[in-house]
Amino acid sequence: MYGYIYETRFLNHPEWVYYGKHKSKTFDENYHGSGTVVKKYIEKYDATFLQTTLIVWCNSKKELDEKEKEIIDLGRKSLFDVCLNIANGGDGGDITIGYKWYTNGEIDIYLKNSNPPNGFYLGRARDKFKNVNKNNIWINNGVINKHILKTDLEKYPDWSLGMLDRGDVWKQNIKKARENVSEITK
Repeated sequence: MYGYIYETRFLNHPEWVYYGKHKSKTFDENYHGSGTVVKKYIEKYDATFLQTTLIVWCNSKKELDEKEKEIIDLGRKSLFDVCLNIANGGDGGDITIGYKWYTNGEIDIYLKNSNPPNGFYLGRARDKFKNVNKNNIWINNGVINKHILKTDLEKYPDWSLGMLDRGDVWKQNIKKARENVSEITK
């Protein structure tokens, strides 16, 4: 075996997924990826909210690069998942030409294609919210976005986590939202 393709899931955002390759003869469930999104996520939440699973073993660098590109492409076409990969996979290359920043209000991604994943829109959360305390979150009621302290979430029982933009509604069960907040703030 030369290496493997893996999938990393973000447990407090189950629709988020990151695909990658790792050159290794053994599967390491604690290797979650070296991509920008994964690194920033670990900085913010730590790796306990990540779950990595093996997708396929590859026998050569060429096969590993091709499979990574294929899996990332399939992931970007998913109707149920939000693929957070910035690069197309394979050998990589210059990923900055023609790319734009997209955000969902919490995490920023840099994409070349003009069709961002579901729930993402043009812009950068870090530009809009540079001075925002990490104890704050965005919630919405299906019409209005509101920025609140995580500890005040219980005052908004009918609101969902996340921001609305351009008609993209990110609705979550409020019980699940409270669980996410309590996990993050522990």
